[in-house]
Amino acid sequence: MYRTLLLLFAAIFMMAEARAQNDAGISQTGNYIQVQGAADTGSSFRVTNFSNSELFRVLGNGNIGIGTNSPQARLTVNGDIVSKKVKVTQMGWPDYVFRNDYRLLPLDQVESYITQHKHLPGIVSEQEVGAKGLDLGDNQAALLKKVEELTLYLIQQNKALQELKALNKQLEEQNARLKRLELEIDCLKRN
Repeated sequence: MYRTLLLLFAAIFMMAEARAQNDAGISQTGNYIQVQGAADTGSSFRVTNFSNSELFRVLGNGNIGIGTNSPQARLTVNGDIVSKKVKVTQMGWPDYVFRNDYRLLPLDQVESYITQHKHLPGIVSEQEVGAKGLDLGDNQAALLKKVEELTLYLIQQNKALQELKALNKQLEEQNARLKRLELEIDCLKRN
């Protein structure tokens, strides 16, 4: 329902603007209205509200801008986006971390990298995000890789802890045996 109202609202304003500019053709076929801009690549149409404030703009190349006159991608938003769900489709998910041939960086090297660069290896820096922005798909993959690596580190730590517990138990048993032997030796010396 909301989408239909939005399309209707957009179509009404596009038709009005196109007629005013006299550089677009408007046709209705079935369930959609087609607005065709002028032949030059700089053509666009914009949708405004009743106070003539621009709501969004569609360029001739198909890029849509909300809050911007010059969208540089299929959808460019200059402002906040609120969503219940965002789906990112991307190849190259980092399950390779669990392959036998994956080389997990030793923690002392991770520590050295963090000390030198002030961020995790494989994660973009604050300066890079400020300069270039952040690709959500790449960032999610990088974060998942770090979670998977952390899981492997924890598994390694758990194995080492279990070995230390077993060794500690063995040492406690040996210590108890030594104490018993010392008591026996003391008893034998007294006799």
